[in-house]
Amino acid sequence: MRRTGTIRRKWSSSSFFSRALALALALALALALALAPAPAHAQNTETPRAEPSAEDVESAKVAYTDGLALRAKGDEKGALVRFRAAYALVPTPITGLEVGRSLVAIGQVAEGRTLLLEVARMPKRPNESEKADESRHEAADLAERARAELATLTVDTGASDHPALTIDDVVIPPDAVRTPRVLDPGHHVVVVRAGDRSGRAEVDLAPGEARQIRVTTDHEAPPIAARPRVRYHPGAPFWASVIVTGAGLAVGLGTGAAALAVSGRLGGECPTKTCPPAAYGDLDASLALGWTSTIAFAVAGAGAVASVVTLLASARREPSAAALRVVPGLGYLSIVGSF
Repeated sequence: MRRTGTIRRKWSSSSFFSRALALALALALALALALAPAPAHAQNTETPRAEPSAEDVESAKVAYTDGLALRAKGDEKGALVRFRAAYALVPTPITGLEVGRSLVAIGQVAEGRTLLLEVARMPKRPNESEKADESRHEAADLAERARAELATLTVDTGASDHPALTIDDVVIPPDAVRTPRVLDPGHHVVVVRAGDRSGRAEVDLAPGEARQIRVTTDHEAPPIAARPRVRYHPGAPFWASVIVTGAGLAVGLGTGAAALAVSGRLGGECPTKTCPPAAYGDLDASLALGWTSTIAFAVAGAGAVASVVTLLASARREPSAAALRVVPGLGYLSIVGSF
């Protein structure tokens, strides 16, 4: 075959490595984004809620009417379920007011008051009824009255240094341990831990009551439940991606080394950075080997990402042992630990 032209530029080893790295990173990033699971609870608070459909509106009316009927029969908890459904379907001041009213009535005062305040701040919508605006004002008034029903509890932990406090299994931040805790009226369980000692108390708070109790760490603390261990059960996709990664690295390194060797010869054949016809064969070989190595490294990078993703996807939580160790097994790897 007759060559067209008498001058061809020399293959550059630096351009080979830069192209290989760029392509490998681009493909690895694309694969990682494609395989990454979507966040289960991610929400965009800036996105406006879609307008309720006609079916939503009619269903909300039925749930709202049922809630009023259940309240009239004295079933406030059943009414709350219906009002919540109505508010979820059509969040208006009218439905939100009844949810908050029911929450306060059954003793969940803190949650109810928070919702009532949200209802009071709901923006006015075009063509809304007078009842909606009245509900907004009523929610604000009910929220203010609900404040008087909230109880407060102050826990005196004695001389304990850096105590850990939980109230109803809710961990209180260390800096807030000795400050009054606002609670719903009713029964509450208090647990204090300090080192290997613990103390426990149960208290019933009346609406609006402010009480202080002393809980000393005079008992040996029960052992803290060990964290579950994570065991990985990689399947065929994981092992296939490992093989692809290894093959890609082997081919990439081999062809890259060969490309560099040919490029070294071209250094003597093309001293002015251009190659005469006699060096076309080496130049073609260098280019072919360089691109082969680039693609192989990109495949290896994609395989490595796939290996990590498939390994993490195979994780299973199991009861923990009392030590931290890595346990290999037939078809699985496990990290075992307790803290």
